Formats: sequence, C-alpha cells, structure tokens
Amino acid sequence: MGDVSQSRHGISKKLPEKRGKQAAVAAATEFVPEGDDNNAPAAWIQSVLLLHNERRAAHWTPPLVWSQECYEHARMQAQACEAADRRLTKNFVESLSGRHGQNSLGPSRKELKWDQAAAEHVVTQWYSELEHYDFHHPGPQKGCVNFIQMMWAGTCSVGMALSSNGRYCVANYFPPVGNVLAYKYAKNLHPPCDLPPPWISQGEQELPEIYKKVPCAESNWKRHEEVTALLDEGAKYKPLDTLNVDLPDLDPF
Repeated sequence: MGDVSQSRHGISKKLPEKRGKQAAVAAATEFVPEGDDNNAPAAWIQSVLLLHNERRAAHWTPPLVWSQECYEHARMQAQACEAADRRLTKNFVESLSGRHGQNSLGPSRKELKWDQAAAEHVVTQWYSELEHYDFHHPGPQKGCVNFIQMMWAGTCSVGMALSSNGRYCVANYFPPVGNVLAYKYAKNLHPPCDLPPPWISQGEQELPEIYKKVPCAESNWKRHEEVTALLDEGAKYKPLDTLNVDLPDLDPF
C-alpha cells in the first residue's frame, strides 16, 4: 500500500497502488476518520471525495484528499449561515491558517442529511456550472465560481459540512484559487477528456507536456513529502514565549 502522511492542514493522502480511475479515487478516500463529535461520518467523507474526484478525473485533474481543518471551518461557516438564517459571504468565518477556497449552498428547501444523496445533490449543482465556463477563453468568469474552485488542479484537499438544521452546506478547499493571473486558469482548469487521467499508466503514449507538471507529478509528490517531514519536525518545538523559563536580560541599555 502507499504511504500515508498528514500535513499541518490536516491533509491525509494514500498514493494509489492499483491502476485505473477507481483506484485513484479509492486512494484519496481510504484513509478517513471514524465519525464522532469532531469528525464527519466516514461514509460522508467517502461520498464527498468520490463525487469530487470522479468529476476531476474526467478533466484530467488530480484527486482531492480530506482535510480536517477544511471540514472544521466549513462546519463553522455553515453554522454561522444557520444562525443568520441566510447564506453568508464566503469565508465569513476565517480559517486560522489563512484563507481557504469555499463553496456554499443554501438555504435548501428540504433538510439535507449526512448521506451520499445529499452530497451528490450539492456537488452536482456546483459541477453543473461547467456550462458557463469557456475553456477557449480561460480566466475568471461569471456564474461558475463553484465549478472553478472544485475543479482547480492546484487545490489538493477539501472538507465539506452541513449546518445542524441541514439547510446549508459549505465546502472549504486548500489551497484556494486565490487572486491569480488569467494564464494560470489554463494550467489549472482542464476541459473534459475521454482518455484516462494522466496519473494512470498510459504505456508508450506520450502525454502533453502540461500534464507532466500537475501536482501528481512524481517530483511534486517528493517535494510534498519533504515539506511535510519538515513541518512535522518543526511542530515538535515550542515558541519561547510559551515556555515557563526565565530568559536573560539582553537589553544593552
């Protein structure tokens, strides 16, 4: 089996060992927490990832993995919408580690449950904005911001949550699309493709150069592992201002 790692953003991943679209999807859904007061139900996580990654694979876009931090802040945003009884501005509740990308839906006429049917209803609605995006003129476009965020190749993790009353659904993404130049849209948003996605073995078939640079490239995974190891090592150390020690007076005056 592939290696499992977790970053400072709660991102966990398992590299695919099998080949094929379903193997790539399963790699991103296999390592999930059990449901409790602090975590979404495992079945919900699997549904959210499967629904996102099936659509991303159809666009030759690498799969997402689950982020606990994204989930927690998506849940807070959904709860804030419930309290306000309306859909709030995106990132009304800011994340502690910086701004996430965010999609939202609501208020829903019927109560959404933590099940595959609700997840599919939400993700399908966001993905339907595809019809408003013109791949021949890449760049920010109206009527498809949710599609752009969920399909952005540079995004690698997602957390999706419902409000307590089931009328609001919010998904947070990391890294976000952000304020990027128009030319980056062509690199991060790919049109649908009938061929299998590029991280699946293609035999002797030559892939377009652009797809060798996507986040699933082996060199990028290696850099990800190196950065993750450094972050894990850095997390072992505490800032001086949190230590209960007397520091020497270094003031020369």
